[in-house]
Amino acid sequence: MMASLWKSLLFLTAVVQLSLAAYPVVPFQPNVANLFLTAHDPAKAMSCFADYMTNANDINEKYSKDYNQCILNAKSEREKLEEETVAKKALIIEVSLEVWERLNECNNKTNNMDTFKCHAKAGALNSKDVYVISGNSSDYVSALEESYRIIDLRHEQCSKSAERSYVQASAVNYGQLQDCLEGKVPTPAPTLPPLTHTTTSAFPAMTSTTPKPTTTDPIPSSTTDDSSTSDSPDARAMFIENSSRPKGPFQTGQYAKLLNLLK
Repeated sequence: MMASLWKSLLFLTAVVQLSLAAYPVVPFQPNVANLFLTAHDPAKAMSCFADYMTNANDINEKYSKDYNQCILNAKSEREKLEEETVAKKALIIEVSLEVWERLNECNNKTNNMDTFKCHAKAGALNSKDVYVISGNSSDYVSALEESYRIIDLRHEQCSKSAERSYVQASAVNYGQLQDCLEGKVPTPAPTLPPLTHTTTSAFPAMTSTTPKPTTTDPIPSSTTDDSSTSDSPDARAMFIENSSRPKGPFQTGQYAKLLNLLK
């Protein structure tokens, strides 16, 4: 009977160590297996281990939930930022098409003299519009880069907050395990600190002193996108969304098997 308990104990400690490998390391916490290998009462150790695993699973599930929520928050803020800049993008496209239409009209003149006169007149108007496009686009780029930087910063802070909550709760759970193995009265289950999320808008107001041209032409929709780079906002958003997300260590069915061994 004693040999069977020790065999089960060794199996359980090996499984829990492998299960927790993907989670943040709790500082100053020795290997859990060492506690059980040095336990004098295998039956008592099995009981303590069952409580430890239950609490650890709850802590891990909360960490997974908080971590995933950080990703969803960052994605939501990026989508909101994109919506806020749709009208600005449409204005840039509208003005650029007006420039193109003037140039195209001049190019379609059959008489050489008329072509030159047309370009001479349209050139002055196009210069003003191109200046507006350049100035406003530069302002939008600066504002967007700052907004994306703030979103990335909030995502990092959110992830670290989730990790701190996990480490603190895991340390308390480990302390309860030690008390249980030493025969002390178990303390209540560890309290999981709530994770707060900041939802304040990060997009600053964007203005330009350059006069805005007027037109009666409809605003066309964009059919092409600029070439993207690995450092673009979309690439950063894809990296956050595709980043590995922790899963509960006992979701694979190992937990149920372990509990059966404890019965």
